[in-house]
Amino acid sequence: MNERIGFIGLVHMGEAIASNLISAGYAMHVYNRTPEKAHSLVEQGATRALTPRYTAEPGGVVITMLSDDQALESVVMGEERFLEQLVLASPRA
Repeated sequence: MNERIGFIGLVHMGEAIASNLISAGYAMHVYNRTPEKAHSLVEQGATRALTPRYTAEPGGVVITMLSDDQALESVVMGEERFLEQLVLASPRA
């Protein structure tokens, strides 16, 4: 599959879901505030993103599996946010 998925939040369910997506053939950029949490996914072929911004591609898909609203707001609209990266060159309706 050519589509790359960004995944943020690799604790508990996040790691399992991302692992299943890798097994299904999706290329993954993964991010977690604790970088070690991405290790097993990198071993499966994912690319570790240094910040949330690097999980997103223009017009792409980012999945978040975060603990609370504050964590979600931080990765979507914080200093290293991914929101603009998604809409940077996405097609307009």
